[in-house]
Amino acid sequence: MTTSQLNLFAGWSAYASAGAAILGMVFIFIFLAAGEPFGSLNDLSIAMQVLLMIPIALALHRSLANGAFAIVSLIVLIALLIGVVALATGSVLLVLKKINLEQSFRPPFNNYWLIGIWLITANLLASNAHTLSSTTVWLGVITGIAWIMLGLGMWIGGTAAQQSFPVAVGGLVGMFGFIVWGILIARHLLKAA
Repeated sequence: MTTSQLNLFAGWSAYASAGAAILGMVFIFIFLAAGEPFGSLNDLSIAMQVLLMIPIALALHRSLANGAFAIVSLIVLIALLIGVVALATGSVLLVLKKINLEQSFRPPFNNYWLIGIWLITANLLASNAHTLSSTTVWLGVITGIAWIMLGLGMWIGGTAAQQSFPVAVGGLVGMFGFIVWGILIARHLLKAA
């Protein structure tokens, strides 16, 4: 696949990932008011959102692969892939009732923090390479910090932490931030295609 083709695919994947995040937020708010099946629809939206991040990560890595930080880019790409596969698997297993909510908050399924590390590192590397705008970079960094807060808050507190500060703030800032970042990164990738 050429770089142009990858950027085109990744750009549309970024729009789709942001769309899945919007659906997930709608479903979680409806779930809080009305209950199932909206919690399960939220979980499936999360799985789609993170799986659609893979082409974005591959495109960003390709743009950084020949630079001074190629090894760092590869390491965080691998971390993202591990995080995405685990989080998507946990979301699907939760919907299928193969694991319970408490199990989904714990490793190996809760890997928001790994995805957050990728968001921070990939955006900072792209900033260093002058690949992304400073707005996109800093929104990616803030979103990554929020995802780490969400993941660690869930991991440490379990289901009792659902209403805790790290989980609530990490969840809201992380999801809203990701939606805007996803749109910005989609525009960047499509322009580069």
